[in-house]
Amino acid sequence: MGNHDVALGDWAYRMEGFESVSGRRDTYHDHWIGGYHFIFLGTERGLERFASLSETQLAWLDEKLGEDAATGKPTFVFLHQPLKNTVAGSLEHQAWFGVEEDEALRSVLLKHPQTLLFTGHTHWHLDSPHTMHRADERGPVMFNTASVAYLWNDDDAYVQGSQGYYVEIYGDRVRVRGRNFAEGSWLAAADFEVGTNLKGL
Repeated sequence: MGNHDVALGDWAYRMEGFESVSGRRDTYHDHWIGGYHFIFLGTERGLERFASLSETQLAWLDEKLGEDAATGKPTFVFLHQPLKNTVAGSLEHQAWFGVEEDEALRSVLLKHPQTLLFTGHTHWHLDSPHTMHRADERGPVMFNTASVAYLWNDDDAYVQGSQGYYVEIYGDRVRVRGRNFAEGSWLAAADFEVGTNLKGL
């Protein structure tokens, strides 16, 4: 798998577009909404398929996740690329993992079991095995988010469709429900519940 730098002109163009839409220069940021913490990570270098997260960003993430560790509430983290050998499409033979600092990011997340990480990039459909991955018995929990544009499967083949999640937050649990947007139906194979203490599904 190639992990070549994107041409500087293309990277600058992409960053200008990001800034014009978001009003932000940093590719990572966080927000509190309704008492819940939402953290967005982003590459800091223009790579073809991978994300590159600086030591500064990883330290910031560790600090931010530590802010709400004692609340018992889940923290929602988003990154385009998944960690290697976690969710559907990220298995080594599938070749769609993509974080240069994979081990460093994994180490931060393992310190914070309240984390729910949502990643895209692979487009693997939500009926696939490994749509949800749990790092260990305590968490964090990771979700493959499929795609609303087109899908992919374990036969390494294109699948027409549009899928994603509805995330429902309750006092004692989070329900992550797969939705087939093209057909307007729920996906029974992608219906997950995570307890807010993150000690069991």
